[in-house]
Amino acid sequence: MIRAKEIFYFLVASIVVGYLFAFKQLLTGNLSPWLNYSILAFIMIILNALACELAVLRFGCDAEYRLWGTRNIPWTVKKLFSHLREKERFKKEVPLWLIVPLVCIFATLGLVKWLAVLVFEAVPVHLSRMKKGRLYAELTEWDLALIASLGPLVSVLLAVVSKIISGGLFEVFATMNIWYAFFNLLPLSDFNGAKIFYGSKILWAFLFIFTLVILILLGITNIVTTLIAAAILGIIAVVLMFLLFERKSR
Repeated sequence: MIRAKEIFYFLVASIVVGYLFAFKQLLTGNLSPWLNYSILAFIMIILNALACELAVLRFGCDAEYRLWGTRNIPWTVKKLFSHLREKERFKKEVPLWLIVPLVCIFATLGLVKWLAVLVFEAVPVHLSRMKKGRLYAELTEWDLALIASLGPLVSVLLAVVSKIISGGLFEVFATMNIWYAFFNLLPLSDFNGAKIFYGSKILWAFLFIFTLVILILLGITNIVTTLIAAAILGIIAVVLMFLLFERKSR
């Protein structure tokens, strides 16, 4: 169930994503695209969240969303700032959901739009219900990988459908969704990509390459060619991942 607090997080995330897509127009003083793109971002985020909620319910769990942040102090920061070397955590959470997107958008003059601003955790709600001899709430890494993969898949589907409809805000919505899927598939921090990677490197390899190819080709060639190329390269990535990692572990 999506809570009021999470709706607030979604609104904040939507405003950030809308700002990133309206960045160049805002430099000219045009504010209206920011509102339009923020609405599109909110629709995208809500649809992602609903897909995830439906998936976790099957395991007797709930998905809790929050804005991406951290209290842990990276070792690189400790090396740069000597007074932090003895500390393990910041007193307050660092708002990476705001810092990283703004650094990327300004550093690249609007080229790179870092859209990974939300993360989720699956938490148990029905500890007494059983499924195949185990508690619903006892999620395996594979279970979590399947749940985490739904969000990016929904975004890819929305991008493809929007590209087929084409024109106006649908073009923006298509681009927004494929960027959102790509950044959330990065195997970093608490992103979906990290959950998928640790649950199944093969599944992650396919989804990541499949999404990356669509991201590159979506505005260059037709949608059928894009999907075929993405599927073929995704399968190649699966084979390589199997040969490099899975086969060695057996």
